[in-house]
Amino acid sequence: MHEHATPVATSVGTLYGRDTLFLEAIDFDYGRRRLTLQCVVSSNGCSNAPQGRDHACRITVDSVYCMKMTELDTWNGPRNSCLLLVRESAWIAKLNAIAGQSRIDPTGFRHYIVQTYDHVFDVVAQGLEFEVLPVIDGK
Repeated sequence: MHEHATPVATSVGTLYGRDTLFLEAIDFDYGRRRLTLQCVVSSNGCSNAPQGRDHACRITVDSVYCMKMTELDTWNGPRNSCLLLVRESAWIAKLNAIAGQSRIDPTGFRHYIVQTYDHVFDVVAQGLEFEVLPVIDGK
């Protein structure tokens, strides 16, 4: 097994660089096992967005099985995009080995990495959604 991370496509393209996602708020709904990150995305780091404009966005990660947050300067992982899907995840394999069985169905759970300006979120979950929020009253 060889772990590799691939960028997650979004409505504004692939997100590149440390100065692309700025975290504003975190919410974890324990009952739904849902992680929500409220961010500002800089279009300068997007492969398919009009340049020079920032947008509010929401990243929702559903059915979270496991997660960790690391300060970016101490994180030693892939940096080819701010939103990554880790294929053949060593973390999922390790979690399954600890559990003594294949508790995490690799077809149902995925390992995502969300890199913001100061923090990185590694999350094993069933889905990730990136949504640019509408501008309200020119704000």
